[in-house]
Amino acid sequence: MENSFRALEEIAKFEQRNELRNGKFVTLFNTRAVSSLEKPQKEQFFNYLRNRKIKNRFFWVIMSSILLFAIFANPQVTGNVIFNNNETANVVSYGLIGLFIASLVIIIFVQKRIKELDKRLAHHVELAEKVIK
Repeated sequence: MENSFRALEEIAKFEQRNELRNGKFVTLFNTRAVSSLEKPQKEQFFNYLRNRKIKNRFFWVIMSSILLFAIFANPQVTGNVIFNNNETANVVSYGLIGLFIASLVIIIFVQKRIKELDKRLAHHVELAEKVIK
């Protein structure tokens, strides 16, 4: 659903640019693409516009708090290798660090995929602009 909203946003911005070339200013919400949506779809689109940056920030706050908790839960994150103690390492701390690393890898792959989709969408918008000119 987010991909379709991202595409709808790009189409609306494309319409805005075309109207500006003709000397008329149209807001994003008054473009034909957005105004042709039904009421529930408009509400979902507006929610997407409001929440797209908040989700990313919230996720990074959660990830950093997991990492900080893992570090402060067991100050001897090295597993007592340096001190050569026979005490057991804190499994929770290692689990949280593993969760952080796994989540970080997943985030990197997802962000890479989103950037690829954005590049494709931008390329399609450029082609449409060339056709209109």
